[in-house]
Amino acid sequence: MGAIGYVVHYFGNRYIAETEMALIFHRRVRALIEAGDGELVPLRHTEGIDLLWIAAEVPCRLEEIDVPPGTDLDAARARWGLRCHKSTATPAAARFSDPVPVSDPVARRSASS
Repeated sequence: MGAIGYVVHYFGNRYIAETEMALIFHRRVRALIEAGDGELVPLRHTEGIDLLWIAAEVPCRLEEIDVPPGTDLDAARARWGLRCHKSTATPAAARFSDPVPVSDPVARRSASS
């Protein structure tokens, strides 16, 4: 079927985000981690908007909210607190190209020395 949204896990908190927002957030997280930088990144989720500090040493991961084929998408989205609209599922080709890289701060320090 496809992802109807994403759960962002951040320091023990769970944020439920629309697919579009999660993809934007993920791209920024990847760019920051790959550059070895850190900054506040906005995340719009079902409870509002938060600025999350993103850096290599900060635990953050995204998890797809998948539904089985034949599921009532509007009901599934409502259960997660997501908006109901026609573009409810993201095809596999539009999802993340790669996982967020796991960085090892020790390896980065020794590589830059």
